[in-house]
Amino acid sequence: MQSFALVKYLSNLGYDASLIRYIKRPERESSLHKFFRWLKIVSPKRIKAAMEYRKFHKIMAANQKQHPRYFDLFRDEYLPMTPQIYDQQSIFSDTPQFDAYICGSDQIWGEADAVFMLQFAPKDALRLSYAASMGGAQLKGDEKAKFSDYLSTFNFVSLREQEAVDFCKQLGRNDAVLVPDPTLLLDREEYTALYRESNPSNPSKHSKGYILLYLLGNKIGVDVDEIYAYAEQRNLEVIYVASQGRTDSHEKNFPTIQEWLSLIDNATCVFTNSFHGTVFCLLFNTPFLTLPVTGVFSRMNVRIQGLLKHYSMEGRILHHDLTEADSPCDFSMFNRQRVEDELYVKQLLRRALHSDM
Repeated sequence: MQSFALVKYLSNLGYDASLIRYIKRPERESSLHKFFRWLKIVSPKRIKAAMEYRKFHKIMAANQKQHPRYFDLFRDEYLPMTPQIYDQQSIFSDTPQFDAYICGSDQIWGEADAVFMLQFAPKDALRLSYAASMGGAQLKGDEKAKFSDYLSTFNFVSLREQEAVDFCKQLGRNDAVLVPDPTLLLDREEYTALYRESNPSNPSKHSKGYILLYLLGNKIGVDVDEIYAYAEQRNLEVIYVASQGRTDSHEKNFPTIQEWLSLIDNATCVFTNSFHGTVFCLLFNTPFLTLPVTGVFSRMNVRIQGLLKHYSMEGRILHHDLTEADSPCDFSMFNRQRVEDELYVKQLLRRALHSDM
């Protein structure tokens, strides 16, 4: 949805925008290189994080095979893309030709990756980041120095979290700015059109209201059984969509992108630990309660905290118990601010894209 939103937004502004198809392939490592790489993470906390990360990816791969979500079909239909799929080598040796290159969004700057920092782009082309995220990562030593070198080649730097903006300013990019996630640049109607186009009548499959439970695999500080009990007390169904390695004994739904959008838009309330689950609740003005993640991935909460603070909606983050979801959800500040933010971004991008063209 981030790719769709940014390409769509740029197209709405009159630019010929395309997505560069890129797959980061695993690099072949010698046994000695693997040994030294693992030495870097030899601490109980980091080993635990690495094991959880591998576990998530294994479960995700199995889920995707068993329950296809048809993301490829969505991309083929709605995203103009390069015919070629590039990897770490071909993107440098056979670079796709554009006047400007934009990287972002999501957690692409958690490390100093040459491709995600557009080092393959020709020297005379514009390099821009849009809402790049560091996901709370703390770069140090050689990685920080490399990141600084790559950052100096950009014509325009924008990020999704204030902490990342501050970090880039420490590295000399005093022009770094905070911008909203690309999904927030489009109006609600541009998303509802997606699911109404695929299902024009949009018949409701649910005779009564429902809670959409949308959870990533990261741990949360509340048991899923408590959410089901909360729903039962209020005579609501629970539609449970799990992602990124989430496993438990409850029945799951595996919607397409269009169905996922419809589920959020028509829910009585949404419980989620997802940044973009929260974003689309805001866009659809659907009441929600965001459940912070716990454990080794708790640093990811900074994204959602910053997002909701910007719209004066920090009260939609779970602090004590699920009854906090019963309080009215006031979207008036968000609705006003989103329009102002979009106009601000439009000016920034037009200025950046025409600076040297």
